Amino acid sequence: MAKIRLYQFPVSHYCEKSRWALDFKGVPFEIVNLLPGFHLLKTRRMAPRTSVPILDYEGKILQDSTNILEFLETTYPSPPLFPDTAADRAEALEWEEYCDEEVGKHLRRFMYHHLLDEPKLMPRLLVEQSPWYERYAFGLAYPGVKRLMRKAMRIYPPQVEKSRVQLNAALEKLDTRLKKRDFLVGKHFSRADLSAASLLAPLFTPPEHEFPWPKNEELPIPLQEFQARWEDSHVEKWVRRLYRDYRKKGLNHG
Repeated sequence: MAKIRLYQFPVSHYCEKSRWALDFKGVPFEIVNLLPGFHLLKTRRMAPRTSVPILDYEGKILQDSTNILEFLETTYPSPPLFPDTAADRAEALEWEEYCDEEVGKHLRRFMYHHLLDEPKLMPRLLVEQSPWYERYAFGLAYPGVKRLMRKAMRIYPPQVEKSRVQLNAALEKLDTRLKKRDFLVGKHFSRADLSAASLLAPLFTPPEHEFPWPKNEELPIPLQEFQARWEDSHVEKWVRRLYRDYRKKGLNHG
């Protein structure tokens, strides 16, 4: 059996995209959790960039959730994450790229901006599943990690406002698309759906997601208001349905 490790942050929606793909394909894998900031010591030795997720497949290193999905689809073609026709496959890739850029990045920047100044809540989210000694070290290092995260992801007020606007536009586009459709492309669940749903999970917090998201009332007011704006929308109901019907929690990794 192949020895497969996924290096990740439990809180990351891009890591969830990779976890979901691995679980959907039925691929056994080991999770290696890293601490934000401290992760640089590991990822710089493994891959060209410092970001996660990183998949180590018997020594073959793949970085970035889209690259990981592409590798899994080639290596484990069944069950498929691509639609049946060439035209639908091309459209699915377009939707995946759109969600990576217009949902994933802007949701992360918008949410992190409001969470980073919550000294009790945000460190708790970032050290989820870490042992006590890492939690202690992270607590001491958090002010520096916060500065590093803001710089790395350009989490500054002008960029945050732009992200809020673009995220709303992306949600409106998805909401319109999903009014009379079960899936983004074709008639079956595909990587387009997996990408959109996993990247929106921090906003809609489906119960099948294995991360313990904070309750709405625990969040800063701007995030509570943003969640309320999209409550009971087509896109929220769709994300929750996909998690209920297609996300199997923790079946294949240890």
